[in-house]
Amino acid sequence: MWGGLDQQRQQTAPLNSPQLFTARDTFTIGTKPDVPMGLIAVDDIGAFAVLASAHTDQYMSKTIEIAGDVKTPTQIVAAISQATGRPFRYVQVPVEAVRQQSPAVAHALDYLNAVGYPIDLEALRRQHPALMSLEIWLDKVGKAAFATN
Repeated sequence: MWGGLDQQRQQTAPLNSPQLFTARDTFTIGTKPDVPMGLIAVDDIGAFAVLASAHTDQYMSKTIEIAGDVKTPTQIVAAISQATGRPFRYVQVPVEAVRQQSPAVAHALDYLNAVGYPIDLEALRRQHPALMSLEIWLDKVGKAAFATN
């Protein structure tokens, strides 16, 4: 596995985090507009942790990539705009600007912008059928979270 990506994932902020929304209704990230990003709800992370604990024979010593949905930044802001009824916009932060603050995060963005986020959502849904898409997460949790921002 590509080393810097694991470190960046540990530092990833929630979708409704102020680190990603630097100005009201503006999604700011170093990912190119057409690059798919993996998204996952906190509840789904917990569900996979429970699965791994309950089925140690299947998960012991394995690393699995988890996501509930894969969307581009422009798809993310479109979904949030539709769910909240407010116009959100996407602004790409230049990776070189990120690099000045965090070379590790910039390295992860270089990788993501080159490769995207390949993941087998169908296989994950077989393991956890209630896995939330972005739209389901927005309906259950996200819309209310954005209403307070």
